[in-house]
Parts: sequence; structure tokens; C-alpha cells
Amino acid sequence: MSLDRVIDTVRRLFENATDGESGTEASGGTEIEIEDGTDDEGEEETEETDTADAEPLSEISGIGEVYENRLESAGIENVSDLADADAEEVAEETGISEGRIESWIENANDY
Repeated sequence: MSLDRVIDTVRRLFENATDGESGTEASGGTEIEIEDGTDDEGEEETEETDTADAEPLSEISGIGEVYENRLESAGIENVSDLADADAEEVAEETGISEGRIESWIENANDY
């Protein structure tokens, strides 16, 4: 799952739990702060990424264009995403065999 997808999911969960006031819990309890990827002046923040984050899935032996597209449709966009993936979940989402995905995950972790 890509980091952007996780952030969007968490943001939606917090928005549903808030009363619409920037990060204040609807029940009046603990205040939570939601980071939106911008600094205090509204400028977009950037982060350094490690090599695996930037490496395309096609770097893993056995992943061609068709498999790459199926993995990307499940939110796995690069080698790092694949290394962090759960084989069973990815198999269910993509229709690719769990054994094949386990092998790719192992290769991604060794990358």
C-alpha cells in the first residue's frame, strides 16, 4: 500500500471522528492534529526516499508489465511497497498466486 493511500485513509478516519474543527475530537476529549503534507506556510513538505522507494516493480525478477499493473491496482507501486506487503492480501486483491507473491516479497526484501 502506498504511503499516500495510507495517509488519505487515516485522514478520512480522523475527519469522520472530528466535529469539523481542525483536528478536535468530536467528543470533546483529546485533541488530535492531522498533518496534511504542508508546512506552516502551506508549502508542500518533501522527504528523502531510500533507493527501494524509487525502484519500479519491474526490477524484481518475474514481474513484467502485466503483473506490475495488477500490483499497482492493489496500491503496490514500487519495490518498497512490495517488501512491506502481505502476500495473502495482495493475492486476494490481484488474483495472483500467493506463492508467487511471497517469492516477490522475499526478493524485494533482499533488494
